[in-house]
Amino acid sequence: MSATKPARTGAPAPATYPEPLLQPWSDAEHDAFLRDMYSNVWHRSYGTVDVAALMGISSIAVYFRMRRGTLPFAGFRIGNAWRFAKHDVHAWISEQEKSAA
Repeated sequence: MSATKPARTGAPAPATYPEPLLQPWSDAEHDAFLRDMYSNVWHRSYGTVDVAALMGISSIAVYFRMRRGTLPFAGFRIGNAWRFAKHDVHAWISEQEKSAA
């Protein structure tokens, strides 16, 4: 005697999924979140062009100095952008002014 599976009757019950806890963000909501999150960082830091203007050098020279490690203050990256804390830049400028006087 061979064992056979019992016959299936009826259609399978539809799958039910729980309600998601978080709804997906729209692009506008996501952009607003990122803008709020990074607004403090952007307002309290300078970009490479700003630093170059303050130091009196080209923005390419800022990148070269960062690579060689001869930039007098540290930078950090946000995405592809390099940023420099304003207080570090201003501290270096005031040191330069004091040593020149």
